[in-house]
Amino acid sequence: MYNQYEECSSCTEGLPGVGTTLEDSVYNYDHRPRRDTAWAFLYLIYLASCVGAGFYSYSHRNLNYAMYTEDYLNDGGHCNASDNANGILQASALDSDVDLGPHYWKRASVMFLISLGGSVVLGLLALHLISKHAMVFMKAAIFFSVTSWLAAAGVVYQYNSMMALIYIGMALLSAFVYYLWRNEIQLVAKLLSVSAVGIRENKSLVPIAVGVKFMAVIFIVPQALGAAFALQNGAVGAAADVIPNSQGKCFDSITDVQTPCCVFQNPGWVNPYMGFTAFGVLWTVMLAFEFRIFTISGSLAQWYFMPASTSTAGTTKRALGHAVGPSFGTLCFGAMVLTWVEIIRSAIRKAQERNDGILTCILAMFASCIMTMLEQITKFGTIMAAITGQAFCDSAGQATELLVRNFLSSYAVWWLPPFMLNFLALCISILWGTCMGIFMYVEEENRGIAGTISGKEAVVTGVVSAIIVGTVLMFLMSIVSDAVDVIYICYAMDRDHQRVTRQQVHAIYVLIPQKNNDNNIGAAVEQPGGDFAYAAPQEVPNYGGNGPQTYAPYPQQYVAQPAGYQYQPVGYQPAVPYTDRATYQG
Repeated sequence: MYNQYEECSSCTEGLPGVGTTLEDSVYNYDHRPRRDTAWAFLYLIYLASCVGAGFYSYSHRNLNYAMYTEDYLNDGGHCNASDNANGILQASALDSDVDLGPHYWKRASVMFLISLGGSVVLGLLALHLISKHAMVFMKAAIFFSVTSWLAAAGVVYQYNSMMALIYIGMALLSAFVYYLWRNEIQLVAKLLSVSAVGIRENKSLVPIAVGVKFMAVIFIVPQALGAAFALQNGAVGAAADVIPNSQGKCFDSITDVQTPCCVFQNPGWVNPYMGFTAFGVLWTVMLAFEFRIFTISGSLAQWYFMPASTSTAGTTKRALGHAVGPSFGTLCFGAMVLTWVEIIRSAIRKAQERNDGILTCILAMFASCIMTMLEQITKFGTIMAAITGQAFCDSAGQATELLVRNFLSSYAVWWLPPFMLNFLALCISILWGTCMGIFMYVEEENRGIAGTISGKEAVVTGVVSAIIVGTVLMFLMSIVSDAVDVIYICYAMDRDHQRVTRQQVHAIYVLIPQKNNDNNIGAAVEQPGGDFAYAAPQEVPNYGGNGPQTYAPYPQQYVAQPAGYQYQPVGYQPAVPYTDRATYQG
């Protein structure tokens, strides 16, 4: 790994906002070697195996599978119902109780396209609102959070007055908690605002993130199709534990309930293949998540360490190039960790549902905490890898050390942003779905459609529209939430180097209580002009792979200096104006 303080005029030539030496930027613009290549090969081999098995499933599927309807399977003449065989009743044998008809789907498709376009407009409007008026956005989220409990109380009051009182109590408690956290909420609004500004400055970031999602779908579809074709392998056989009668109908031997006489039986390899494919799909989903985090991190880190008013053209492209190139193995490694985290979480949830006792509950609680820690370490490790280009384990280790040195003690500041963003996105999607459902119901009533049918169509339209809007909005809000974490890592690296790259970022984070530790960094000093700087430590950490060095034990606190104050702490160095960043050699 290169040393970021060594001169390298050729590797930064022509890059925006970078001088002739790499010491002007923490971001690694140098040629990056490939990392964790074994994990890249493992994923590609796994993916090829899933697709290959899918082709085998397709070529050996039962061509008559479509004719095995519910009526077909209920007829004992199509199989020997007296045999005690085992099989699986496939979903294709069941007919839906709701038949909306082609006329509905033709009209509803227009509503769904409107919802998709509307979700994009709402998302862009939300990003603009967050960047310009973040506090208004936060107040709207608080309003919906409190009124949702009151709305629930109004709905259940006629059925259960005690439950309505509980909901009202939850509304009052929520309002009280938000009042106690009013200062933290103001800080969160500032954090979201600067994060939205970073996203807005990198205009290609959102389209690239959407493109990553579409690429994930392209990789998932062949695996899903292979699983679907695998279920079509087999033949019809007699159902187990059924008793046929003289009319050719069958009844369960235990419950005496009518049941299909026949089932579609899959060969023995289908179930293992389904598990194999499910793991591959989950790994691909987690890989798409890693790609998104990596691309956002690389793009925003370049923007953060650039001089002000410098064009961000090419930042997202460069980050994406690193993701699909030298760091692809790192992302596969991180995705594998997240895959096992999700698998273990699923096992924990199933264990809790079984309610096996207090010991299981305690173990599940500890396991859940460990999985959350692993998820966060993986996320911040990916952010560090996007900045430095290091391998996954090295990046995760350095990110952990960085967080230990600079962790903010105000938990509410980290819990509130994703909660507020996702909750408001959920509320907006529900309101949108309700409006679309009402519109469809009124339209169908005007066309003379029966009430029951129009009600079903309204519900389906509202639910699907809400899902479309919610998916798009939560995706955009997740980008903002990720940007908060990325900018914090950049801020922490700034503190490690005793530099102030983005004044507006340091002006926000310096207001948040810092964790006390034995390796305190110098005090944050507000200068008479309003800029910030830090007292310099004895040594600066080297992100080139040598690990952090020992810091001078300056008291870690915010120091506000009055106007005209002349004293400067030992090691003081003035904040660097944005316009001088390209030539500054500090």
